[in-house]
Amino acid sequence: MRFWASAIGIGIVGVLACGRVLDDDAPAASPSGDASVTDASPDDDAGDATDATSGTAPSAMPCSVAPSCTFAGDGCATTRLYDPIDEGRSEYPHGIATSSGYVFWASVMAALDGDDPAAGKGRARVFRVSKTGGADQQPFAIATDQRNVTALTATRTHVFWASEVTLASGPRFSVRSAPVACASPCDATEVYLMASDEIPTRLIALDETTLWLAKLDGSTRLLRLESEEPSPPGWVPEGPGARPMVARTALGDFIASPASVDVMKLDRAAPSTRSFVSVPEGGPPDPGPAALGGTCDSLWAVSASGSLFGVGVGSGQPTAPRTLVIPRDTWFDAVGDARFVYLAALGGLKALDTTSPAGVVSDIYKGSVRYVAVDDDGVYFGAQGETSLNAGAIYMVAKK
Repeated sequence: MRFWASAIGIGIVGVLACGRVLDDDAPAASPSGDASVTDASPDDDAGDATDATSGTAPSAMPCSVAPSCTFAGDGCATTRLYDPIDEGRSEYPHGIATSSGYVFWASVMAALDGDDPAAGKGRARVFRVSKTGGADQQPFAIATDQRNVTALTATRTHVFWASEVTLASGPRFSVRSAPVACASPCDATEVYLMASDEIPTRLIALDETTLWLAKLDGSTRLLRLESEEPSPPGWVPEGPGARPMVARTALGDFIASPASVDVMKLDRAAPSTRSFVSVPEGGPPDPGPAALGGTCDSLWAVSASGSLFGVGVGSGQPTAPRTLVIPRDTWFDAVGDARFVYLAALGGLKALDTTSPAGVVSDIYKGSVRYVAVDDDGVYFGAQGETSLNAGAIYMVAKK
């Protein structure tokens, strides 16, 4: 086992925020005078079902296409793929993923006393829309009457999510799957039943037959789906800590916790093997990262205090790190591609240009965003917030 440790450099550079920005107080219709935000032509979602085997597998990092725009006022076209169904209750999108021409997410609403849909607790539906459709296209419900869905991912052929189910022995979480292009009715298949005290936080598709499942206490499990009855190995116990976050790079997968500065590399071949790369103490309130994201060759850790630490992991050993100052916020998620790190936060969605010596940060959307996904075609996110006129909407920002 190799232990990775790195000392992050002190150099801090300024941050520039600029460009056209979507605002959560904007009406659902296209903002007047802003040609960069459009509602695409409606598309029959069911009509795309035959294309389920095309497109880039989500297990591959989106490294082949760098955005031709910089999200700084030079024409990144933004499309609303879905406006929420008006049922008198706010929708909260969780666990957004993309595959085979579709965007998938769980829409969570309050249904019972004590539900907290902003945190993913409530009645959930797993939706699918086409990337080419507009806001008035009808979403296709892959699964309805689900509960407490926040962990969701997709491969080229299947979408996976974790939903709470009630058994005679009590509530437990079930990892389920359905074909990405299934037609009504979609038959969801249980691929793994968690123990009664296990709460899932993330599902990450590594390839068509392998998933990483992270749970609240920080341990992870590799789910191998080669057979009809998957026989996953045990949980990897000594993770970095509770509330884990998982980041993908083209060169490896990593898991971190706000409780620790040690970021653990996930080893697919030997899940019980643990090696680490260290990031500086973020503070306060937690020493570890508030969010973790990966570009094609680097790992990026966001601290609650307003710093972004990047370290290259391409050579098998950490390279000279970068330290950038970013606006303070409550960070939820981070993903990356060949050029940008996309940061989801209470204050909005931001794009950090990693090729810029100045570390330029541009605002893509102002308003709460908890999950963000990226592929070679674009960046995808959902709007949250009780007061937002766009709450529950799903957006795509085209890369070219």
